[in-house]
Amino acid sequence: MKKNIVISGLLAASLLPGLAFSATQNTNLNATATVPAVCNFAGVSNIAFGSYDPTSATPTDSNGSVDIRCTKNTLYEVIITGARTMLNGGDSLAFELYSNFAGGAVWSNAFGTGVTNTPLTNLPTTHTIYGRVPALQDVPAGAYAGTVTITVQY
Repeated sequence: MKKNIVISGLLAASLLPGLAFSATQNTNLNATATVPAVCNFAGVSNIAFGSYDPTSATPTDSNGSVDIRCTKNTLYEVIITGARTMLNGGDSLAFELYSNFAGGAVWSNAFGTGVTNTPLTNLPTTHTIYGRVPALQDVPAGAYAGTVTITVQY
């Protein structure tokens, strides 16, 4: 009996007239987006000078890095500001930061003279920061630490 009802329903549906369309209309849907110039810090590797011998005529070198991720083709500049000294109480140990190698070009602390880049992709770009503690500084034993600020302008 159930089978007969299903077959009867199918036969009745097949006798109904099909849907008929007589015309069509088209329109466009536009998609838009704005991609701003953006730069972000993707990582930083601090500089650890390790053990410094103030009686040695040889400077102590080390390096760190900063990873910057910008929108493709966004020109940016990196500067480093702040006192380039490490402190231990009232004592200070000077250091310098360089953009190409320790003892090379000093990394600028003023815009217009910093390290510039225009990335070809939006993948992070690593900038190595070379550090040097000059030799023969008259400092007592102790643990010294300091902080500088890295700024990216785009």
